[in-house]
Amino acid sequence: MDFLIDNTKLEGLIEFGETNNLKNEEEFLKLLKTSQLFVPVDLTKDIFTGLDFEGNEIGFDIKCLTADNGLRAVPLFTNRDILTEKKLETPTLALDMVNVAGIVLEGEYDVIVINPFTEMSTDISRDAFIGMFHSDYEDMTILDIIRDSSSKIDSEMRFYLRSDDDFMMDEAVDGIYVADEPLNVSSIDRTDSRYVNILEMPKSSKVLYIGEWEEANFDMIIAPESIFEHVRDISEDVHLWKCVGQPFFD
Repeated sequence: MDFLIDNTKLEGLIEFGETNNLKNEEEFLKLLKTSQLFVPVDLTKDIFTGLDFEGNEIGFDIKCLTADNGLRAVPLFTNRDILTEKKLETPTLALDMVNVAGIVLEGEYDVIVINPFTEMSTDISRDAFIGMFHSDYEDMTILDIIRDSSSKIDSEMRFYLRSDDDFMMDEAVDGIYVADEPLNVSSIDRTDSRYVNILEMPKSSKVLYIGEWEEANFDMIIAPESIFEHVRDISEDVHLWKCVGQPFFD
């Protein structure tokens, strides 16, 4: 799924001179500012449970690194292969740097480290990283992250949403269900809940990628307000839906 996130150009700029500084630091920082990187996180059991969507709850915590000198570092990775190679078994979120800056602003961090434990490792101080952005992040919500960091998929995909209640069918009007909150969906049908909703997302739909270290196993967050049309019932408890609109991004 890393075709959604391509940081090849950014990685090519991680080249060091004789003083161990980046040879093209200005160009690197300029590209970094508009990039998405993978951020290791601790997810709650349900990152949306109890969320006030107008508040400043983020719904997850960044897994930081603590150096011997006590400095707390935010690790960012340009691709998930690094996590796999280093056997770092952790979920990640693919986030825009503007959202990472907002999280860093609110937390007790000292430095941002890109690709730690590798030859492509480079770091930026907290103040320098935040200084790359000029927005006020005090009111950042999970909705801002979904809006800014969601990526378009380049082919039709299906995701699985399982639940103990048949809420999509129960809340649908004339076969149309409108999501009233973000939907946390999986690439595979892997839970024990009774009801299964298979969500067909057309090419160019937007999703927020939650990376898993296992290549065949990943999650996505689908934005609230996404509109799904009931296609057919595969069985009494399994329903197929097609996304026909995402006004959240309009």
